[in-house]
Amino acid sequence: GSAVCASDLYVWDIAEDEIYYSEGVYRGLGASSDEVRTARDWRARIHADDLKAYDAALRAHFKGETPRF
Repeated sequence: GSAVCASDLYVWDIAEDEIYYSEGVYRGLGASSDEVRTARDWRARIHADDLKAYDAALRAHFKGETPRF
């Protein structure tokens, strides 16, 4: 089975690296589901100055240190 991370805003199939976002997320990004389909696509939209904090927050979440990411 695939590992899945889910919230009200997205469902992330980690094994397949596919992300399904709510329409509100796409509107906020100013993007479409064709433009942002993977974690890599999402990460490419993060400002370079914020990547270190983003990566640290993601690691902490996967370690179970935070209830939400």
